Amino acid sequence: MRWAMYGGLGLTLLTIVFSPAVSGGALAVFPDRDFHWFPLRNPGLITIPVGFLLGWAGSRLGGRTHPEDPSQPAAQGEDAKISRHGRTDRSATGRVRAARREGGGLA
Repeated sequence: MRWAMYGGLGLTLLTIVFSPAVSGGALAVFPDRDFHWFPLRNPGLITIPVGFLLGWAGSRLGGRTHPEDPSQPAAQGEDAKISRHGRTDRSATGRVRAARREGGGLA
């Protein structure tokens, strides 16, 4: 997502500054100056698809943290809670499983 946001934003700002909308045209912000090299008045025709491509590339190449596997028991820590029967519940899933084993509802 960062690749799409920052890459798309940077490319959009760059192409807007050097487009005919800013310089070189009768309707430009600076009509007396001519420093545009990007030919389109609306750079979104190029920068939006490039932003999506950057987002895709970032999802493939960027670092990703994987969430813990819910089927594996969590490491005991300070957040582990002791149930009324002396067992350790580490998550809501653990409480549901314990309630099902005991034949009762959730407390």
